[in-house]
Amino acid sequence: MGPTAAGLRRCWPRCAPRAARISDVQIVDGYIPEAARRLGLDWEADRISFTDVTVGAARLSGLLHGMGLDCTADDARPNGQDTLLLIVPHGEQHTLGAAILAGQLRRMGISVCFRLGPSLSDLAGLTAARHFKGALISIGSQDRINTCSMLVRTLHTLSKGTLRVVVGGVIVGSGSPDLLALGADAVTNEIEGALAVFGLDVHRHAAS
Repeated sequence: MGPTAAGLRRCWPRCAPRAARISDVQIVDGYIPEAARRLGLDWEADRISFTDVTVGAARLSGLLHGMGLDCTADDARPNGQDTLLLIVPHGEQHTLGAAILAGQLRRMGISVCFRLGPSLSDLAGLTAARHFKGALISIGSQDRINTCSMLVRTLHTLSKGTLRVVVGGVIVGSGSPDLLALGADAVTNEIEGALAVFGLDVHRHAAS
């Protein structure tokens, strides 16, 4: 069962979660994504304004950053072992989910190289210098589909087809065109499914 409306209200102020005995991990993995989802639904139903969405998303991002679990800084293990490349395409506004995902993966013991809107030269340098187990691309709007398609092709080309790419994000399951047509190896918002594409065992990492 997901977070209740009362629970979302309790966890909104920074001091409230601890008073309500809700752990930081529960807030980051459950409450913040649910609050973001409801913001999106209210926007689509024209119940709130664009300003409301912008302010709400900023507050959620601030709450995530304040807890120190967003993990947006680069984290590399020696020799790039079990390291994933996580990309948010240039111009994409939906970055909250990707930041949460980075934190979840790192708490599982997986190193994550998180890049926002990387250029072709950035990607060329990264793939040449580091051995990634796989790449994740997070997109939240159809406006970024073409950009995502170019990123997939670029990653496959730079790695000579050895780097597997998974696409996820808000757009998945939203009635958008077939995202597999972008050339990605898989399209999913399930961490276990994405890690399986890269040959990583979610249970082994969760237990480590």
